[in-house]
Amino acid sequence: MGRNLNVVLIFARTTLTASTSWDPADCRRTSTGTTRRHDAARHGTPLFRQETCRGFASPRSHSFAARRHRMVLCSVSALLQIICKLIMAENKERTFLMVKPDGVQRGLVGKIIQRFEEKGFKLVAMRMVWKHYADLASRPFFPGLVKYMSSGPVVPMVWEGLNVVKTGRVMLGETNPKDSAPGTIRGDFCIQVGRNIIHGSDSVESAKKEISLWFGEKEVIDWTHASENWIYE
Repeated sequence: MGRNLNVVLIFARTTLTASTSWDPADCRRTSTGTTRRHDAARHGTPLFRQETCRGFASPRSHSFAARRHRMVLCSVSALLQIICKLIMAENKERTFLMVKPDGVQRGLVGKIIQRFEEKGFKLVAMRMVWKHYADLASRPFFPGLVKYMSSGPVVPMVWEGLNVVKTGRVMLGETNPKDSAPGTIRGDFCIQVGRNIIHGSDSVESAKKEISLWFGEKEVIDWTHASENWIYE
């Protein structure tokens, strides 16, 4: 997002600079055989000051300036729309979380949801399921944990927000609870790596795959949070 926004802002600055730096009338010959730009440079007078002198600016140059001004306004408006779309796209990043059987059995679902809500992220999909994973045993999905994941109900969720994948991983803590800092979910609630209560996507691409595995397209709700204007600029 930062790189794309910088490109847009550079283009906007270039457009504005170019729009105020040239006028066809500036290059026309005056009665002395020089151009208006040459006269301005020789006398040390800014060209935009000379344009206000009587007899120096013509109706045609005023018409051109008006058209140029309208073009600049249209360009700036279009650029602002692009910036808004880029920001909105970033705010709609999604990640997949799943509270594992040990987290459900210990009654931690509500506390986990509370942490993500308090952070400012938006819950857009959730369900509680008890599913057997025999059909997933050959897939790279929770390797070696099929039996454990089938031992009880789980709560898969989809969360939405700015940088939610990276921030969500930080909030979960390290895979091994002993390496997780206090204040993280695993750092506060887990002891052993085999019972680390929750899974979180490690990339935007992984999140898309995992979300599609658990939820249909119509099951992920697109809604506007009442506090969104207080969370994002």
